[in-house]
Amino acid sequence: TLLPLLPGVIYLRLLWRAAKKLDELERRIQLEAWAFALAGTVLVGTTMNILNANGIGFENYPHGLEMGGAYLSVFLFWCLGVAQATARYR
Repeated sequence: TLLPLLPGVIYLRLLWRAAKKLDELERRIQLEAWAFALAGTVLVGTTMNILNANGIGFENYPHGLEMGGAYLSVFLFWCLGVAQATARYR
């Protein structure tokens, strides 16, 4: 039953090892980018759910972002966060 979790655990372990090899600046950039992605996704998801609860818009997404939308949102906000943090430290 838990066998499908094994690839995810292996992937997280590889990400952890890759993060340990980053220098201080790159680690800081990634931390800021992930924090921006988290905050942005929470904001978008919460806004969508509030609007849906009040009957405003998003007929195609009656349950909010769902899994695919959440992954896409995190990725887009992470890209923006990396670009912003990289520009700040140039």
